[in-house]
Amino acid sequence: MVPSFGAQLFWMIAIGLILGYASYFVFIKYSIRLGLSISLGTLGAVLIGGIAYYFAFDLPLMYSILGAVTFLFIANAFLSQEG
Repeated sequence: MVPSFGAQLFWMIAIGLILGYASYFVFIKYSIRLGLSISLGTLGAVLIGGIAYYFAFDLPLMYSILGAVTFLFIANAFLSQEG
């Protein structure tokens, strides 16, 4: 039984929020701002997870984790604040 898109979307948003919040504290000294970190984590999770769900890939929540981590890595690598 495949879960509905609403349930998948809820978990994609939850994954993005949790990973965005966690990445702020992992890279606390050189991280982007907290609001931007949470927003980019959620955006990456929903965008990549939604694409995976649309194309009927297996495990779209796993793709949403990868999307959130990718967006956060790119943002922390290129938009980080020194000090």
